[in-house]
Amino acid sequence: MTEVGKPCHFGGAFCFEEIEMQICYYTSSEHLISTLENKHLKVSRFSECNDIFELGNFCIPYHSKLSERQQARKPLRRWADRMDKAYGLICFSKDHYSPLMWAHYADRNRGACLVFDYHSQTSAGKLIQVNYKEIRDEISPEETDSLPENDILKLDYAELQRCFATKQSRWSYENEYRLIVDLKDMKLKGESYFFAWGNTLTLNQIYVGATPTICASTLQNIVGKSMKVRQKRAGFGGYQIVEQKNKALWKRADCSSDKASF
Repeated sequence: MTEVGKPCHFGGAFCFEEIEMQICYYTSSEHLISTLENKHLKVSRFSECNDIFELGNFCIPYHSKLSERQQARKPLRRWADRMDKAYGLICFSKDHYSPLMWAHYADRNRGACLVFDYHSQTSAGKLIQVNYKEIRDEISPEETDSLPENDILKLDYAELQRCFATKQSRWSYENEYRLIVDLKDMKLKGESYFFAWGNTLTLNQIYVGATPTICASTLQNIVGKSMKVRQKRAGFGGYQIVEQKNKALWKRADCSSDKASF
């Protein structure tokens, strides 16, 4: 299945039922060996993401007085700072065919895409589909002190999406799903947090880019014979990055440069 939640009508309101799905993690080759050997993913911080509006889905209505708007923005910023220090995210995409995703998040087709099965019932975080929209949510100055802070992962799906997984519609090419995690439960190494796959994620497939800088055989040795490492190429018909099924046409990388980092 390809959706993380399906709406269900209950008692006059909408709820969301979590279901199993596959999600795709695009990455450069720089830390790929370490990622596979340690079976972990680096946790991103909201304040370090590409989107300057992370944790910023809320705005104060312009019909308020200027002084009120300025004053109301302060608790919004403080809330965002507290959430950034307490929670992190791991970003995935819906599929492994997007030329934009391979270009932007897999080092211009030189990296890889890891395809995971997500297990909602045993997850150590909360997987949320990003909502893309044109207009931010307006909240009154009185509401700025009542944004959720405690037990964030226990929030209902819609509220978690509203606060932690809403982006401007031009980001929709990412088809993003994000795993929200509590930083205190993560593994800290240096200044970086890491999420162990554990019972949350099972690696299902590995695709290297059309012009990889990491050797497929190196990755194959790490994951073993039970999983095939595949390579991608540009599609002949539509604008998709598809599997290169003819192994004789695979682009070869210099295996001598492959080494783990972290």
